[in-house]
Amino acid sequence: NDTFVGMKAFVFRSRVGSRCVIEPGAIVMGVTIATGRYVPAGSVIRTQAEADLLPRISSDYPLAKLNEGVVHVNKQLAQAYNQRDQ
Repeated sequence: NDTFVGMKAFVFRSRVGSRCVIEPGAIVMGVTIATGRYVPAGSVIRTQAEADLLPRISSDYPLAKLNEGVVHVNKQLAQAYNQRDQ
């Protein structure tokens, strides 16, 4: 819920909590990412100890509201696509 997975990110055999951001190019394998955390771009997270140390998303984290923006843009694209044949 309300989680964003960036381009070229790879999530395999993992659980990702709500309100998370997996930044572009990150690799997450075999771990659980707690709610409200982010995985920095290009990171490789392979142990639960690494996952437990991931930073929390705070109000000053620049991508904190990224998912809302992406959903908004995708809804606009879908509406425009659906209107093209009308």
